[in-house]
Amino acid sequence: MRKIKNRFGSTKRYLLKILGISFVISSAFLLLATASLACTISGYVKLNSSTSPGLAGVTMGGLPGNPVTNSSGYYSATVSIGQTYTVTPQKTGYNFNPASRTYTKIYTSQSNQNYTATLKTFTLTYTAGTNGTISGTSPQTVNYGGNGTAVTAVPNTGYHFVNWSDGSTANPRTDTNVTTNISVTANFTINTYTISVNKMGSGIGTVASLDGGINCGYKCSEFYNHGTEVTLIAQPDACSDFTGWSGNCSGIGDCVITMDDAKTVSANFTLKSFTITATAGNGGNIDPSGDVIVNCGSDKTFTITPKNIGYKILDVLVDGSSVGAVPSYTFYNVIKDYTINATFIPIAVTTMRQETVEDINICTANPDPVSGCPQLVYSCLDETDVWVQKPFSEIAAQVGSIEWIGTGPDPLCPPVDIVVRGSTCVTRCYPSGYCYVGPRGCTEPGGSSASQTASLMTTMVEQTPWVATTTLRQETIAGIEICSDTPDESGCPTRVYLCSDPNQTLKIAQFSQITVSQGHLEWVGIGSDPVCPTVDIVTGSTTKCVKKCYPSGYCYVVPTDCTP
Repeated sequence: MRKIKNRFGSTKRYLLKILGISFVISSAFLLLATASLACTISGYVKLNSSTSPGLAGVTMGGLPGNPVTNSSGYYSATVSIGQTYTVTPQKTGYNFNPASRTYTKIYTSQSNQNYTATLKTFTLTYTAGTNGTISGTSPQTVNYGGNGTAVTAVPNTGYHFVNWSDGSTANPRTDTNVTTNISVTANFTINTYTISVNKMGSGIGTVASLDGGINCGYKCSEFYNHGTEVTLIAQPDACSDFTGWSGNCSGIGDCVITMDDAKTVSANFTLKSFTITATAGNGGNIDPSGDVIVNCGSDKTFTITPKNIGYKILDVLVDGSSVGAVPSYTFYNVIKDYTINATFIPIAVTTMRQETVEDINICTANPDPVSGCPQLVYSCLDETDVWVQKPFSEIAAQVGSIEWIGTGPDPLCPPVDIVVRGSTCVTRCYPSGYCYVGPRGCTEPGGSSASQTASLMTTMVEQTPWVATTTLRQETIAGIEICSDTPDESGCPTRVYLCSDPNQTLKIAQFSQITVSQGHLEWVGIGSDPVCPTVDIVTGSTTKCVKKCYPSGYCYVVPTDCTP
């Protein structure tokens, strides 16, 4: 059938030859004749090649009804004659060859319209960034929807894995159900570690690093990158010693650490101490004494005390240099060893007294270390004029000739000074029970010279130390029984009373009152108390008054109606 020229208007005409006979027909007739006719498009979709099994489930897009291949990969669709169709096979995960076919104004069936399908594949690429490697297969080829194999990002020593470039932190990593190409890079970063510093012990100090990251002090920890070498230096203060490291360092030198993990270091400081050696000579004490340990920077006070009233401080030496006769000494802010030594001397009591008789000046010296009473009495104008020592019993025998009696001015051991009628001598008597007679060449009652016994004073007289007693003392003086008890620290009683009436304590008067109103002096003697010797005086002619006088300078008077 072919188209022929239209001579009679616009209607198209066609020459149709059937069985050798030619017919002319119009286009309208042709359409009417072919409207009831149809043809098919069919074929196979093969997997990978034309000889491979067919691929089921492929949608043949563009054909009427979008037919789907069966289990053999076959498809077939009825199409209208004269229509145009573009056929595109479609199945997820596959590529097709050809990708599509176009049929323009189809008038006949089309068979063996075959397609070759290939499964899509994807590439998995894993790359290591700096300071690490990849363990596992890279790249990997994976079918659509398939799974890759595991890969591990391995950091170099001193580094650690951070993440993959797509944000994943999985390590190892396995990509599954792959539907696209994947290309990722593993990121690594250097490790950082903490170094911590502790300060231990009784001392004080600081620890600092050369790089300035640590100043402990106030900043005792810091972060450092792997492989960093950190040098720590311990610095004790002036009053401390650095005694060594512990923890991740040892020894006493600088601490050098290479950071490959967290580190802890302790610096040990010990407070310095110094020795003050304290000694004291005879006659006194120093407190504290011996080797005294003092912490550095501390203060220490030493107290220097004579043993008793008979000594005084001569000098105090600190490291051999005198600081004077001080009763105490304080070392401030001690930063070294010291010595301190205290020395003592007996108290030399020198009394310059203008006596009312004979205008004789009397001096005393060499006090007894226990009682404080002098053991040497001499004329102040002539130190070689040493007075004669006599027991009080000899003086008491002369009581009937006593012309004057008074108290001496010695504040440590108050004496009684006596002048006997018919004598040019002064007799000074002490509570020890001994008297000194002078000056040299004076005339005693009976005509003897005081110089005859002056040699007695060329040696010191050792006295028996006083011992405090609580024993009741009872004496009878001029027919009156006097009791005393309750001694104080000196051994002298604090209570004197009539033995017949313990509730009647005796009247108290100063010795100066006794000597001013001595009245008719009838008798003078030494009391029987061995610890605290007294001077006993009896005055009066008809009524006897007894006056018992102690070294303190006070006297007890009985009866109570007696005047001092």
